[in-house]
Amino acid sequence: MSEYSEADHLGRVGEDFFQGLANKARLLVGKIDPDRVGKDRIIEFKLPERDECLSFDKQLPPLKCAVQIKAVKQTTERVTLSLSVAARLIADSHPVFVAMLKIGPEDDVVEMRLLHLLNDPLAKILKRLREEYAKGSTKLNEHSISFSFGEGEQVDLAPTALVEVLQRAIGPDMDRYAAEKTRQRKLLGYKQNFFSVNTTFDAKDMGEIVDGMLGLKTLNVQSIKAYEERFEIKLEDKEIFPYDFTEGTMTITASSSEKAEVVVRSMENEDFAKFVCEVISPNIPNLPAEYFKVRLKTNMVDFIFGGGSLKFSITNGLNEDSIATVFSWLNILRVLKIFKEGKFALWVVRDGEEHRVGHVDEPMLIDDQGWLSLLPLVERFGYLRNEAAVPDKEISIKDIYDAKDAIDAAYYSFRDPGALSPLTFKTDAPSVELPRTMSCLLTNLLVVGDERYAYATKFEMTWSKSSLGFNWTGKNGQAVAIEPIFDQASISSFSKRMGRISGCQLAIVPDLTMNVDAPVDTVEMDKSVEKYCEPQVRDQSSSDA
Repeated sequence: MSEYSEADHLGRVGEDFFQGLANKARLLVGKIDPDRVGKDRIIEFKLPERDECLSFDKQLPPLKCAVQIKAVKQTTERVTLSLSVAARLIADSHPVFVAMLKIGPEDDVVEMRLLHLLNDPLAKILKRLREEYAKGSTKLNEHSISFSFGEGEQVDLAPTALVEVLQRAIGPDMDRYAAEKTRQRKLLGYKQNFFSVNTTFDAKDMGEIVDGMLGLKTLNVQSIKAYEERFEIKLEDKEIFPYDFTEGTMTITASSSEKAEVVVRSMENEDFAKFVCEVISPNIPNLPAEYFKVRLKTNMVDFIFGGGSLKFSITNGLNEDSIATVFSWLNILRVLKIFKEGKFALWVVRDGEEHRVGHVDEPMLIDDQGWLSLLPLVERFGYLRNEAAVPDKEISIKDIYDAKDAIDAAYYSFRDPGALSPLTFKTDAPSVELPRTMSCLLTNLLVVGDERYAYATKFEMTWSKSSLGFNWTGKNGQAVAIEPIFDQASISSFSKRMGRISGCQLAIVPDLTMNVDAPVDTVEMDKSVEKYCEPQVRDQSSSDA
């Protein structure tokens, strides 16, 4: 018997055996004739029986699969599939098996194994397909793939054994199976960093490329190609760049998941500033040390050091409408101050450990455009926010500057009451006799942007008579507390609480129904007091307390 006719004979023996076994198992067996896609048999299980808890329209579809039957001599340990057939078999989202049969000398089946084309066998076929593509092959039917018997699951030559193996391999839900096979077909063989891009730049030196990788410079590009690696086989990805690239420019938006804290410390005093930053490196293999740079990127400023130099830049430029938290404003202004004053060191804090990365021995030539003059004002507003125990939300520097006088008045009420002018106002003669000295609680408003605060200041009041009524003078004002307020009720409640705590005999409360920038005030404890003069900060040379 010729080799071809013997293989044909073994094939018929194998198909007849498998057909009979499936019939005995009461499986529904179909055949594609002529078979041109490698599916020798299509098998379906019976429909599920009636379930009193689940109507027919909601029942899961019956299990089904396709089977390629490969019969070989008893002494053969491998079966071979055409690569074109293998490609068709794995393209089906339904289960597909290869029934591997060993035929004895008497045309009896002595061993059967089922190779499930999922997991490792599926990956093996996908890898072979990619290998042939990488070689430039055009006809898959001229190539093959083989599997050993050991790669399949042994099945007893009994109908029940065939059913058990198929049910266990497929599972109860065909839809779930199809989803898993589709997922594997798309994702098997990929590792981390499977995508890469090879780019040729037109640059004068490596330093220019490093600046580009750090997002500091736009690079001129001569050529660019994308590559995808799967099963350790790298192929050019034409989906990303389907056309031959000629020339262009590249601007990299540098970012990093690695976070750290950068601290700038003056070497001449105790001033410091700190920022949370992204640590960005150029990520160029085998980069010469003289070109190495690191960019510490924050939402406000950048620090670039390397090659024996340290550079500082404002990330997006500052203007009066820029917004940031008070903490961020303080640090950006403090770092400008440190840079202009003289010697300082740069530290990076990572995992709780400080690493000194550089220092500067001379003042940096920085045109702060008057921003440094705002530092004391921002510090005062930060103090008031802390006293009010409010979150450090974003605010524009313009809103802070526009409220300068009000911030100063509130701040000095807490830190340096002597800097405030006396509180004076006039009233009609009271209907009752008053003591010569009384304590008065003045509740005042602080409006900064869309933030509103009430702060209470306690004064010792004295009065004197005049032809126009009573003249009141308050001295030794001392702030008691500050709180955020939202309406007239909240400011009245605040004033009452502060009055009880301070034990004052008079209370002056602003009316929020009026213009909050110039409040008209009412008195709760003595109706004869109509208005007061808001305390003003005396001119003084010191910028802070």
